[in-house]
Amino acid sequence: MEKLFENLSMKELKAIRRKTGVTNAVVYYPKFKSSEELTNHYHRARWYLPYEKNVIEKVKLFSDDDASIQERPEYMAPPISSSEHICDLKDMDIESLVAAKCVLLWDYPSEMLIQKFQKLGIRSFNITTNDLDTAEYGNYCKVLWQLTSNADKDKIIESSHSRFKNYLKRLSNKEYKAAAVFGTGPSIDLASEFDFSRCFTHACNTIILSEELMDAIKPDFLSAGDVVSHFGISEYAHQYRERLHSTLQSTDCMFLTTSQFGYLFMVQYPDVADKVLVSDQRGFLPNYDLNSDWNLPCLDSVFNIHMAPTASTFSDTVFVLGCDGKNPDESLNEDFWQHSKKAQLHNLVDSGHQCHPTFDVHRQKSTWDGYQNSVQQTCGLGENLYGKRFFTLHPSYTIGLNTRFIDSEELEKNFPFLIKRSHEV
Repeated sequence: MEKLFENLSMKELKAIRRKTGVTNAVVYYPKFKSSEELTNHYHRARWYLPYEKNVIEKVKLFSDDDASIQERPEYMAPPISSSEHICDLKDMDIESLVAAKCVLLWDYPSEMLIQKFQKLGIRSFNITTNDLDTAEYGNYCKVLWQLTSNADKDKIIESSHSRFKNYLKRLSNKEYKAAAVFGTGPSIDLASEFDFSRCFTHACNTIILSEELMDAIKPDFLSAGDVVSHFGISEYAHQYRERLHSTLQSTDCMFLTTSQFGYLFMVQYPDVADKVLVSDQRGFLPNYDLNSDWNLPCLDSVFNIHMAPTASTFSDTVFVLGCDGKNPDESLNEDFWQHSKKAQLHNLVDSGHQCHPTFDVHRQKSTWDGYQNSVQQTCGLGENLYGKRFFTLHPSYTIGLNTRFIDSEELEKNFPFLIKRSHEV
């Protein structure tokens, strides 16, 4: 069938597509020849490609007779929704392929093949697991959102913006004096030494794993945006999402994330979808007012993309804790940089690398410099052009935060409401 598809002219292929029409189907190409590759992508499909009416109604994997789906590897997430729409078929027919809404190319596709699908009007994504020239973890994660109609995307984003503004109106009754954002670096362990009751609070990532930290921060917002650690197929990501799900069920806080990946969470966890706010990422400048401009910046890290925008929207004064950056002692930087032991699934980190073998190679090349540049931009422009003030409550190794540390004496003098009094302990 592969040879037939590749040998047919565009005129012949377009004629077949006109005759069959377009189906709401995702098709893998080419056929799987080994049980290992078939199993690898079948279990990915169970997370990344949930059934959604008028978007993804059928997922087809085609395989040779001697290839069969094996048991899910322990490092991969278990399914949380029905996978009846996902099927392994032995005979690939040209009609299924040409009528597909989307084709997932899992075996190092050529540019010519990609262009052929594009000319047919078929969305195609390179999801080759070991291809260093692509980002399988990002391409897989955005399929659902990319296949959703523009009209439905607009409704989802507009609904998020409306719920965001209504939520901030409710929070305004608390008469907060400032805002505070929280990363997962070691200094987050100091959260209980401060009084954040008079602050709008926004916490990120695996802080939700610690009841102690959650009790000290009592976050109004949560955010995450890593396509591997939070929206990927690994057991690490699965455990994170399960805790996020239970946190959203049991608290009043809202979850803000990027639409391209966050929508997948909304579909897979529909009972908390109303607690999830999604926005597109647009523009390369920081956003300090999400009320009037519901877009997240194309910067690096959850601090710059999600937390600084909400905090700046709510207050001109923003405190930062837990954004420590990379320790100069590389032996202390587990999984790229150092984390609090209270806020990290340390024993499951390797599951992410096993599922996404190219991710760390890509990250090591660009993330640290990009993150520091983003932080300098966010804090610098905010202070110089928008009247914002950023203060770190603990020294940071991150350029852009390392010059904004405020010690206890200055804190007592200028922001006494953050000081936890001895009788409060």
